[in-house]
Amino acid sequence: WSLLFAGIVTFILGTLFAPLLVRIIKIPLRLLAPLIMLLAIIGAYAIRNNIFDVYIMLALGVFVFLIRPLGFHPGPIGLGLILGPIIEPSLVQAMYISDATSVWNVFFTGTINIILITLSVLSIVVVVWSRQRDRMLARNGAATGISHAKPDGPE
Repeated sequence: WSLLFAGIVTFILGTLFAPLLVRIIKIPLRLLAPLIMLLAIIGAYAIRNNIFDVYIMLALGVFVFLIRPLGFHPGPIGLGLILGPIIEPSLVQAMYISDATSVWNVFFTGTINIILITLSVLSIVVVVWSRQRDRMLARNGAATGISHAKPDGPE
């Protein structure tokens, strides 16, 4: 019942606040960016009341600003920073529970693990193979003047 109630409340609040949210979207970036920066600084400080957290946040912001032009995406880096301290104790716990002597025994033994690893590898192989095939078809089509492009609309 709580999930149904939450859905109803979310629908009502979304309907009521939609006009306000449209106005927020229309705020110019030159005003919105400093406000977001201020809220991020306040949030970073409020977590532990430590100014060092603000410095870390600012340093990571500069780091992300510098690596984006190089083609790196900040999402995986952020996930690594957030989930790393959570995953490490869980890995140690999994090794204790399974009486494993190495990480290899935890991840690469067992039927379910082998099936999941096989499916993952097959998924990667299929994607790489289909991209290579599309490139070859595009090259052959460019050489012969025949287009192998897929139609955009419904067939």
